[in-house]
Amino acid sequence: NAYWTKANVSASADQTVAPDGTTTAELITSGAAAGIHQVYNATGLTIIATSYTQSFYLKAGTYDKVLVTIATGAFALGGGVNVDLTTGTLGTPINYGAHVGATAAIQELGNGWYRVSLTITGTIAVAYYSAVTITDASYTASWDPIGTETIYIWGAQLEAGAFPTSYIPTV
Repeated sequence: NAYWTKANVSASADQTVAPDGTTTAELITSGAAAGIHQVYNATGLTIIATSYTQSFYLKAGTYDKVLVTIATGAFALGGGVNVDLTTGTLGTPINYGAHVGATAAIQELGNGWYRVSLTITGTIAVAYYSAVTITDASYTASWDPIGTETIYIWGAQLEAGAFPTSYIPTV
């Protein structure tokens, strides 16, 4: 929670049982203001000519449509994927700007949890953000929600490589 910036959302720690069996998953609640509703980490990571994979453990709360991204501000460069947390389905990976070849995967873990991963290979040396955005039903990132839409998130992991490895807890 301390390392993630919240934009038009609030985060409540330790709200439900996470995939590892501990009660450590965060509840993310959208605000009622129009705009982008997300948690993000300004990794400061410069991705060029190397593949990086971001993974999140996600679960629907009262809402189920999200966009997972590794991108620069305003989605100018990078990649993303739309996710339905009720059906466990992914949209086609999205490439922003000059990026090509974004890939994504989803793994069902039971109890409504999914591990969603997104891989991009950088083409321009700029800093990237890792983010989960609560979207509208059509996966539009900037919208005007009621302000009661919730999802659960746990175990974010950004790593060099073309696929996610086993979860490595950090403190």
